Amino acid sequence: MAPASKYLCLASVLGWLLLLPLFLPSAVGWKFGAPTNACFDMMPRHERIKENTPKCPYKLELQDEATTYIPGETLTVCVTGSLFQGFLLQARVVGGTLPVGTFQENLPNNTQLMKCSSDNDSVTHSNVVTKADHTCFKWKAPSDDLGDLRFV
Repeated sequence: MAPASKYLCLASVLGWLLLLPLFLPSAVGWKFGAPTNACFDMMPRHERIKENTPKCPYKLELQDEATTYIPGETLTVCVTGSLFQGFLLQARVVGGTLPVGTFQENLPNNTQLMKCSSDNDSVTHSNVVTKADHTCFKWKAPSDDLGDLRFV
């Protein structure tokens, strides 16, 4: 093969490699955690993913039958129901849009802390590995009593 045709062949292969991503399906989710623009409206912004059915297949439960928080104390909150991959979890004042409290560093595998408005105020997935149908997180309540809170 003549040197000019080698370069032409190499250029052709490189051209196809550059165009290949255009023909592959686009990513359907956020495989390295929720995007920061989901922090306040909790919308996942997936492409080509259908919404869950009207009845959510997951529940958020507090362990040890906890129904209230004590400022500065730690609660365990669990995502239960079905196996899942991606998520974003926060505690909020009822009716509020800002996360409150902090999640602790001893996280389950395949999850990570996230900063929405302050360090460690949210937790999300770190990859697309399926999470257990009972995945729990330690959450430390804010030092002040903020009234009624909910996990979202």
